[in-house]
Amino acid sequence: MSGRTANYRDDEDVILCQAYMEVSQDSITGISQTSKRFWARVSAIFNNSKNSSYADRGQRSLQCRYSDIEAGVKRLLHSIKHLESQNPSGASEQTIVRIHPKYNTKSPPTNCSMKIPDQTMQYKNLGRSGLKVSQLSYGAWVTFGNQLDVKDAKSILQCCRDNGVNFFDNAEVYANGRAEEIMGQAIKELGWKRSDIVVSTKIFWGGPGPNDKGLSRKHILEGTKNSLKRLDMEYVDLLYCHRPDTGTPIEETVRAMNYVIDKGWAYYWGTSEWSAQQITEAWGVAQRLDLVGPIVEQPEYNLFSRHKVESEYLPLYTNYGIGLTTWSPLASGVLTGKYNSGNVPPDSRFALENYKFLLPLMHLYMLVDRVSVGLGITNTGIGLFETGIVVWYHKNLASRSLVDDVLKKVNGLKPIADELGVPLSQLAIAWCASNPNVSSVITGATKEAQIQENMKAINVIPLLTPAVLEKIEAVVQSKPKRPDSYR
Repeated sequence: MSGRTANYRDDEDVILCQAYMEVSQDSITGISQTSKRFWARVSAIFNNSKNSSYADRGQRSLQCRYSDIEAGVKRLLHSIKHLESQNPSGASEQTIVRIHPKYNTKSPPTNCSMKIPDQTMQYKNLGRSGLKVSQLSYGAWVTFGNQLDVKDAKSILQCCRDNGVNFFDNAEVYANGRAEEIMGQAIKELGWKRSDIVVSTKIFWGGPGPNDKGLSRKHILEGTKNSLKRLDMEYVDLLYCHRPDTGTPIEETVRAMNYVIDKGWAYYWGTSEWSAQQITEAWGVAQRLDLVGPIVEQPEYNLFSRHKVESEYLPLYTNYGIGLTTWSPLASGVLTGKYNSGNVPPDSRFALENYKFLLPLMHLYMLVDRVSVGLGITNTGIGLFETGIVVWYHKNLASRSLVDDVLKKVNGLKPIADELGVPLSQLAIAWCASNPNVSSVITGATKEAQIQENMKAINVIPLLTPAVLEKIEAVVQSKPKRPDSYR
């Protein structure tokens, strides 16, 4: 928790008023009586302010354009409730930032916005289960073992904990098992209480042997024991089936996952990148055999990848109480804007040795859209190499998203982020977290500064009013069509 959140009463920047501070009664018609009372209270302070130096500091805090008045009132109410919870006798006027009287006009200034107090991390139930996970979490994919050693991992994990993160994700395949070793050793050296955190890992790709991969009973049991050994833990809270295995009957997989739970090696199980049909089949087996079904699915979810979460999985939320822990909220970094020039930043994941096979697609991305449109093909990686025409089809985000159309959309999102006074990355993460079916958004980072910035996305969620969401939709135009209903 940041200092500003922890000490509202002593911080001059606690409530930075959102523009319509002229408090025209016409402008607040329809807002609840509670909101009106608070609005009038702020108005009195606003109009009676005489402390110009204090006012100037408040004025400097109004840096961007404001958003919808009702959303602003809700945010102000959230702040005052926090104030009053710390001071039951009522928050003193001295705790509220005073705005200079020159802003007492019937129309808002053209360049004004608000800066809201830092929000605290929220904890949501993982689907219909009783397990609580932080709304933002951290995953070891790409980072642990590829970019970070134990020393660096300790700093990253502690930074996550300092920001309220309690959920940490891993997999047996990440860095060929090294990611689990690093995370386990780091957590042990940090001396964390095991019950304070939620740790997950995933089983599917465990090695080169014919039985070292897939979801057979043999690999699930052996793979889980190997993961626990690498993590140096007695159990994981959550065990995922990393991909569906069409070569193994789902009943075998369901029985094996329940055996793992019965042995106490995992407390819950889930799936990753399964289809709705496969999850439904798994639940059918579990219900028929009176076993535990999967409580969570881990799909890719971002502004450019939405079909499963917003369309295909819709029946699962109500029928089985499935929760979601989503990955790639920044579309492998595309939604940070750092790839808009077509170059690969030296500290990005595509600069890693493991990802260099994607570089030809990066160098040729400007040709992809042109060629594919000409051929009437979509979602492909078609590139022109010096040696001729090579047609690529690659499901990795890097090969299907770094094309002109996507990058134009990324550029189109920047003004929306600027209006809110936040980085594009925070807007993208907050957008994912605002989906009520998402229990936790898994983020990744190699530096503490990246963690700090990602976690601030919690502050952006309240800014995503219907009007803002409509602006985002108008730019990305990626909302999937909902299934037809013939009732």
